[in-house]
Amino acid sequence: MFKLSSYILNNVLRRTIVYFALVLFALNIGLVLINNAYEEEALLQKEDSFIKIIDHISSENSLSYVIEYVEHYGHIHNSSINLYESNVLVYSSHLQGENFNTYTLEESNLKIEIDNSLSNSAELSNMMSIITNLVVLTSYIVWILIFYITSKRKADIIINDLNTFSTKMKKYDLEEYSFTFLEFKDVFDEFVSINKELHDFNLLKKEKLQSVKHDLNTSMTVIKSYIEGFNQGRMELNSDESKELLEEIEFNIDLITQLGEEDSRMLTHVNLTKIIERVASRFDNIFSSKNISLELDLQNNVKVLGNDSDITRVIHNVLSNAFYYSEDNTKVIMKIITDDNIKVIIQDQGIGIEKTLLNQVFIKEFRGESAREMNSSGKGIGLYTSKALMKEMNGDIEISSSHEGTLVTLIFSS
Repeated sequence: MFKLSSYILNNVLRRTIVYFALVLFALNIGLVLINNAYEEEALLQKEDSFIKIIDHISSENSLSYVIEYVEHYGHIHNSSINLYESNVLVYSSHLQGENFNTYTLEESNLKIEIDNSLSNSAELSNMMSIITNLVVLTSYIVWILIFYITSKRKADIIINDLNTFSTKMKKYDLEEYSFTFLEFKDVFDEFVSINKELHDFNLLKKEKLQSVKHDLNTSMTVIKSYIEGFNQGRMELNSDESKELLEEIEFNIDLITQLGEEDSRMLTHVNLTKIIERVASRFDNIFSSKNISLELDLQNNVKVLGNDSDITRVIHNVLSNAFYYSEDNTKVIMKIITDDNIKVIIQDQGIGIEKTLLNQVFIKEFRGESAREMNSSGKGIGLYTSKALMKEMNGDIEISSSHEGTLVTLIFSS
């Protein structure tokens, strides 16, 4: 494993520059070799021309004339020349030479040693070669620097995007950011999208857990009231009470089971009247502990589109609030109204809700001051959960209140 930024710098940018420099260096060496070969060939051609002229002069003129020409040639071209006749030195330019080429003219019995490596043309050619090589090398260096600077800028842009992307992911910084490269933006946007979905999913699961926990506490209060009533002798645990107690326990089991199920459940037509009667009978014992009478005004076999468990939870929550926030010796009325929609009205004679706070009662964990004073154990989740459950069943819940109590309206689809 290695960092992409290090790979770009060490393995791409720097190595590419090294390879590029090596290629340019090899090209320069080749250029030098070609130039040297060209110079050597040019000198050989020059010497060959000189020897041909000497051969021609010696065949038609005396030795002194040949010596005069050789001296003139060596002086003009700054060439080192030794001239022999019958192996006897007859002329020497007295210039130091190291790379003599020897030519023999058999017809005139002459031998010539010549070194043009220090001649004016050779020095000029060498100087031009050096200048050319310096210009080429300078160009190479300039091009390498330009390539390095350009590549470094591009590499810095990529590395900056990488570092920004890495930093934002480590800190879970999901604020919008404009990356230079579209690929980084696409990956970051996908990361933000997945993170948001995960956050929403976790939030939904957390809210579901809180709502189920709240409803379990309410249900356990019902079970507790049965046991306390039995222990205090206020009620006998006959077959009807046993059945209701078992139904409440099954309700709890169903709530726990819902934690592992999908959020959306199939809606069917259920008997709203029977659900209300069943839940109300479970609360009878609870209400009797405060001498609160629960009066029902129901129509027979009213059916609505919904879910039995969810409707039970909603009525549980509303009746639980009516119990906690009502004084002793009061009453709670439940009735069904059928008009354009099917409505369940639940009205208590409790402490009520301030009109300025009515629009906040369905906000999660909201509780008024009077509600906190009367029931310190409440969490402000019941009405929030009930609102969500009614929405899932294509219904709604409304609430109004005065100093005489609170009226809750559950609106169902028929």
